[in-house]
Amino acid sequence: MAEFTKSPPVLVERFDSIAAEYPQAQRRPTFGYPCLYVGGNMVSGLFQSSWHVRLGPAETAELCRALREAALGTADVVVCPPCVSLEAAVLALAGT
Repeated sequence: MAEFTKSPPVLVERFDSIAAEYPQAQRRPTFGYPCLYVGGNMVSGLFQSSWHVRLGPAETAELCRALREAALGTADVVVCPPCVSLEAAVLALAGT
């Protein structure tokens, strides 16, 4: 059975600092990793050294294009690899 590694402390700290900006989101662990929920739906979280964000289909496609496919996008979730900071993803989505 594969072993999962904990998220790096610096990533957890960054996640928590962003999460604090969204009081409507409830932070709770999912399979031992910090995640954010709004209305019972997971909207963001960490898994090992990756950060995933749930977006609408158009935003998912746009973010994946902006990051030049460095992120893995499915129907409504973008998984940013460790080499992509959340700030870079937000700036790419904003078009700046």
